[in-house]
Amino acid sequence: MDRFFAPHVPVTSFVQIVLFSAHTGTLLRRGQPCAGVQPLV
Repeated sequence: MDRFFAPHVPVTSFVQIVLFSAHTGTLLRRGQPCAGVQPLV
């Protein structure tokens, strides 16, 4: 899922998916940070 969002993030930033339960608020999954690939210009 992180790789899906990477093309939409500037190259100077990163994306990380963090998934919480809407019912309990507990952390379900934390993805690895992934560098963005969108050029700045």
